[in-house]
Amino acid sequence: MKGMYGVKVLFYYRGRESLGVEYLSAVLKQAGHTVRLIFDPGLDNNFYWKNDLLRRLHMEEEMFGLAEEFQPDLLAFSSTTNEYPFVLKVAAELKKRLPVPVIVGGIHPTSVPEFVISNPLVDMICIGEGESAILELLDRMSNQRDYGDVRNIWVKKPNGDVERNELRNLIEDLDSLPFPDKDIFYQFGVFKGLMQVMTGRGCPFSCSYCHNNVCRRMYRGRGKYVRRRSPGNVIKELKLYKEKYPVTGVSFQDDLFLMDREWIEEFYSMYVTEVNLPFSCNAFPTRMDEKVVSMLKEMGCRNLFVGIDSGNEELRNSVLNRKTPIDEIKKNMAIVRKYGIPIELSAVFCFPGETPEQMWETIDLVDELGPSAVQSHILFPFPGTDVYRKCIKTGMIDEETVELIKRGEGSIVGESLLKHPYKDLAYVLAKLMAVYVKLPKFLKPLFRRLMTEKAKPVANAVFLLTIPFLFPWQGMERIRELILMVLKSRKYYSHQRSTGISGGS
Repeated sequence: MKGMYGVKVLFYYRGRESLGVEYLSAVLKQAGHTVRLIFDPGLDNNFYWKNDLLRRLHMEEEMFGLAEEFQPDLLAFSSTTNEYPFVLKVAAELKKRLPVPVIVGGIHPTSVPEFVISNPLVDMICIGEGESAILELLDRMSNQRDYGDVRNIWVKKPNGDVERNELRNLIEDLDSLPFPDKDIFYQFGVFKGLMQVMTGRGCPFSCSYCHNNVCRRMYRGRGKYVRRRSPGNVIKELKLYKEKYPVTGVSFQDDLFLMDREWIEEFYSMYVTEVNLPFSCNAFPTRMDEKVVSMLKEMGCRNLFVGIDSGNEELRNSVLNRKTPIDEIKKNMAIVRKYGIPIELSAVFCFPGETPEQMWETIDLVDELGPSAVQSHILFPFPGTDVYRKCIKTGMIDEETVELIKRGEGSIVGESLLKHPYKDLAYVLAKLMAVYVKLPKFLKPLFRRLMTEKAKPVANAVFLLTIPFLFPWQGMERIRELILMVLKSRKYYSHQRSTGISGGS
């Protein structure tokens, strides 16, 4: 474990890029540790489809073989709720081959720490932000010191007892972090031209169904929740990527990019002169005005994602905790359309107490707002959120369903786990809404009559076939990257095995 390369850490991820893993890798490498990633494209099961035949494109044995050759000191996983079953599957296989501890971080262990740490495969969990915690953990491991009291880390002792350590304060100065280590994903073809970047952390809102609903509560009294990097620091990162990768655009991954007008104004002038790439970002429907929208246009915004989620005011106020007047939403979306910026809107169906009439209110509002694309989903009550508790209270999820959710079963795009009287209709509306809003006006009454529970067997197929047309910029980019990801992953594993390379990357 000791030596010029510090501790050897093996990360696993699947299906897409993870900025969280990239940040962790960057801070570990900066501290002299050796990091490697094994990556699964997840083509056979990516929530939109499941096809066992596509598993033949995998190189699982090669992936696990490389893990053995690397001989890591720590197996590290970052897990969302819906990725948790895949994490456990890979952890089980690696545990057979490598007698080293497993640590799981991410929003799932943060939301249900007792459930995750109780799994026999899991030796440690990291709750909340991980950069400082994992650095301290590895420093102690490399010096063979006890690491049972590292803040943010829960540690399972050999006798099964768990050290439940308290949280450290949030990282205040985000500029102090190194830029994400994108190389570990780039080698697998996980991205090509579209660069994911975060300019800050946290969200000023606490929507009842969002992970921020859990994290804001957890971090109360432990520092400023919403933080932002300096504009100059972000520009420096983007310029580095332009030199290093074949960049064609930027996807700002902040929960809300349009949080601070003063920050946007400073960033705007630098971005236009020094970066000048098309980009997408996220916005809250009431957090914008004409001045900000005009700056987005000049900067090259190609996609503005705005959460609508429900068109019923009563639901938004009493269930979603999104107190946004419809008139203000309409006014701001009209400003965005005036400047010709494509709008991508979101809708969520199957909230507690939601009726078919309220679901159609959502569709009608989104249709009226004139989006270029729509993301529509079934509600998945992520554990720990207010809507999760409301679903339990109203009987939409029972004890058995609670267990399934904690295990990561289900998703926002598949079959609903909820005991909702209109969940089949919700599924159809979620799958076909994006098609509906793009239809010519004269076809909508006919298509509307077809959007019933009876359309459920074909709804997902229709959605999948229309993705290239419904999401013209990011959708096509994602399809290209998916193909590249499979090809480059296979090439990477074949090359590594043939050359016997086992060092960090």
